[in-house]
Amino acid sequence: MDDVCLLAEMLEILEPGLLVLQDEAAPLGLQINWSKTKIQRVGEPRLTQPSVLVAAENVDLVDEFTFAR
Repeated sequence: MDDVCLLAEMLEILEPGLLVLQDEAAPLGLQINWSKTKIQRVGEPRLTQPSVLVAAENVDLVDEFTFAR
C-alpha cells in the first residue's frame, strides 16, 4: 500500500500537483486510484461543489476522511 498526502493552499495549485504526481509515479509503475482519491476542504472559503475534475476523473471534495489501513 502506498499513500500520499499533498498539501496546497488553493485548489488551483492542488489540481496540477495531482497531475504532476501522476506523471512522476507512472515510470515507477505506480498509478493514482482516482476512486479512492479525496480532497479535504480546510479553512475558508468553503468549496461548495461535491467534486472536481482531475485527469478526466471526478475527485470528491470532503470535509473529513478517515485513514484506513
